[in-house]
Amino acid sequence: MKRIIAVIILALFAAAAHCAGAEDWLLKSDKFSRSVSHSVGFLKTAKITYDRYQMLGAASPEFVIDVKNKDGDPVFLTPGDFKALDVKDEGGESGMKRTYTLVSHKDGYPITVSLVYTSSPTGEYITKHMNVIPTKKAADVIVSGITLESLTMKPSLAQVAAASIFDGIDLGEDINPENAPFVLRGVSYIGGLDLKAKKGFYFIYNTRTSKSRAFYNRRNEIMVWEDVNQPATVGYTSGTVIIGALECDNPQALYERSRAVFAETVLPRLTGAKEFKSLNLTKPRFVPVVEPVSVSCDAYITENGGYLVFFNPTGDTLTVHGVTDERFIKNSKNLTAEGLDIASGKIEAELEPASVKIIPVKVKE
Repeated sequence: MKRIIAVIILALFAAAAHCAGAEDWLLKSDKFSRSVSHSVGFLKTAKITYDRYQMLGAASPEFVIDVKNKDGDPVFLTPGDFKALDVKDEGGESGMKRTYTLVSHKDGYPITVSLVYTSSPTGEYITKHMNVIPTKKAADVIVSGITLESLTMKPSLAQVAAASIFDGIDLGEDINPENAPFVLRGVSYIGGLDLKAKKGFYFIYNTRTSKSRAFYNRRNEIMVWEDVNQPATVGYTSGTVIIGALECDNPQALYERSRAVFAETVLPRLTGAKEFKSLNLTKPRFVPVVEPVSVSCDAYITENGGYLVFFNPTGDTLTVHGVTDERFIKNSKNLTAEGLDIASGKIEAELEPASVKIIPVKVKE
């Protein structure tokens, strides 16, 4: 219920923000850009464009922070409750970074936050995260949650979802790899695609907490939020949202690019990433995961072996089942992995909350 109220508040403020203020800052990565406007005391994303194609359907407020006072009364702080303290730009040819620092002027909630945006050195994507800066002035305030993104995208962008999980099909013969098992509907954890315009976007959420959610829903909204439950005196750093775009006309291309960026940005900070990077693997193979809908599995396989990479963005411990027969992993009968029977065509893996599990794959001798 609390989360629904926060979403309604975002929608109401988005309508107000749409009428006020002009674009005052453009973070640009080659053809991809995010326009952030700060006017009339309101911080919002005004545009998201790729090669002059506008992907945003409506101006979208930058955040909502759920807080509680000493009595446990919930309050939602929106950008309208904050005033700017500082705007700092850094970087150069290797990518730009902008940091907004804001302080709440709402009585009893002197929260200070910074929003940090960076453009990628490759000029393809833009990142965003939030810091709640520790402050003794907010001694009685608990930060209970953060809505980091609530972006309303254009209706012409359809959700790219895995067919195997969206349609609830089993591990049998129903999955057709020739259809690159994706559908353009439902709830996506990959991104969106406009087939007519041949433009697509992907999003990646590198979470820092097990209690978080990130998805692109049927209402064309990218929603990212985290349960925090941290005293404002301690502070907090959110996970990072990565949004990028490219020209493509099929879900497979969008999926492959998003996973390549995932491998470039997220995996280097994870266990096993050094060995993973040394293989110079690029295009992954999609491994269908039957349940639950938000888990993905990618297969990076060469003649000498490779890795299976499971990504669990939920806050739950999960047992997942995937398909590894030769429709999806070439020569799968010749591969072995500790704890997995790849050759059987069906695998089961245990995943920790908000985690990436990297499983080395070897070629049978």
